[in-house]
Amino acid sequence: MPTSSKGKINWLAMRTKCHHGNKDTYGNVRVRPLFNFLHAGLGKHLSYGKLIEVSSKIGFPIAPPLTASIDVTLRCNSICGYCDIWKITNKPDDIPLHRLNQILLSLEKLGTKIVTFGGGEPLLRNDLEKIVFLAKSFKMLVNITTNGILLTSERAAGLAEAGVNIIILSLDTLDPRVYERHRGVSFKVAERALVSLLNANDKYPDLGVAVNCVITNYNASNLVNFANWIWKQGNGKISMNFQPYHYPPHQGNLANDEFIPKPDSKRALEEEINELINLKRLGAPINNSEFYLRQIPDYLCAGNLPDNFRCLAGYTGFSITTDLKVLPCWRLPPIGDLNSEDLIDVWFSQKYRKQRKNMKYLRCPKCWLTCHNEKGWYEWYDYIYKFCT
Repeated sequence: MPTSSKGKINWLAMRTKCHHGNKDTYGNVRVRPLFNFLHAGLGKHLSYGKLIEVSSKIGFPIAPPLTASIDVTLRCNSICGYCDIWKITNKPDDIPLHRLNQILLSLEKLGTKIVTFGGGEPLLRNDLEKIVFLAKSFKMLVNITTNGILLTSERAAGLAEAGVNIIILSLDTLDPRVYERHRGVSFKVAERALVSLLNANDKYPDLGVAVNCVITNYNASNLVNFANWIWKQGNGKISMNFQPYHYPPHQGNLANDEFIPKPDSKRALEEEINELINLKRLGAPINNSEFYLRQIPDYLCAGNLPDNFRCLAGYTGFSITTDLKVLPCWRLPPIGDLNSEDLIDVWFSQKYRKQRKNMKYLRCPKCWLTCHNEKGWYEWYDYIYKFCT
């Protein structure tokens, strides 16, 4: 390890060696001992959030990608108004179990602790319980996101038996008309799914249950009523995540998008968010931090991010698509292909390094996704990083 005359680590010299040496470059196996050395040394003394900050400053990932999202299928039985996955006709095959095993093995080596299985609709896979069990064999926390159409009490119980930690239901509203405009199916699906989640939680108290609410022009004025109902109906057992609508990445920034509130609606949305924050202070199980919630109106109505904001999502995790492409962010092009590349090599590659820098300085479509920008979750991440093995 290069040091200065005072014996301190010379980060600049280390970066030069990593980035420009003929063999010790990102993507080469010889980079991994450096990661292991720094991770083992600094990880004992710094929180996960601090490790991410240091990683960003030196341009090298010394913290593991704590989270990974894997689309186990691109098939979907919903016809959401703000998603066009259901329109894709030439869908790739589902990721087979043996490939998932290889991916999970690489994730374990990288130090990933949380894996979320999504899609498409993951419950369309009849072997989803096997997938969950497989991930648990690598000692990971396992989440599943679902539209709830196939979520019966029996299926939820089977997933709990397999070891799933949290089942996240996509639910944005209690208004049947708005629900059908958002999700394209009957609201009865959501009602049945909620009952199934609560029944499973009664039988398996360690099973976490949550709803993810996407805020759009159609539900922005009823967030407080929605949160209050979920809080009371679930007796505080159902946690809530709120997130602003994001247009599909390939469509560009659609100024006339029907799901985006008009600029003159921003004040009303700010008042709704303030009431939501008050509800959180009263004990409602809302996972979002107050900082994150307060930024939603400005992002949703005007596309603005906080002043001097820097995105560090390129250091915390990634997504893997059904056709085995590696995405640094849902809204960005792939930076790797697991059909021909090793996941660990992709993580340390020069291409990923360049994309991390672009993301940090917002040379990207920009987003306000909870998976990337919810700094309030870092305390939870730190606990998982330190104590979950």
